[in-house]
Amino acid sequence: MFRTLVVSAAFFAAQVVTSAHAQSDYPFKLHNRSQGWTITGFQTFMNGTWSTNWLTAPVPSGQAVGMDWKSNAGPCTVRFRVQWADYEPTEHRADFCKLKNLYMLNEGIRTD
Repeated sequence: MFRTLVVSAAFFAAQVVTSAHAQSDYPFKLHNRSQGWTITGFQTFMNGTWSTNWLTAPVPSGQAVGMDWKSNAGPCTVRFRVQWADYEPTEHRADFCKLKNLYMLNEGIRTD
């Protein structure tokens, strides 16, 4: 009986550790709150270079997409740029350790 209890406790502890590692690091939602503009790209500037496009599909006006750093390494405040269909890219900075939502507006951004 004691052995069964110990084995069960070890199994439960392993499941808790696995679940903790499976969780996301700094997930957020990118919201397109512009009026009629489509977001075609999202890149971050780290170590002196722009990342590849984080998006797998365009984000039309009024839509949102889930994003995730998949890491908790590096600085919290990061420079990023957004590419727009038929418009010049815009560059911004945000503290991704604190935000849960990133709203792209006609002019500028808003976070919460």
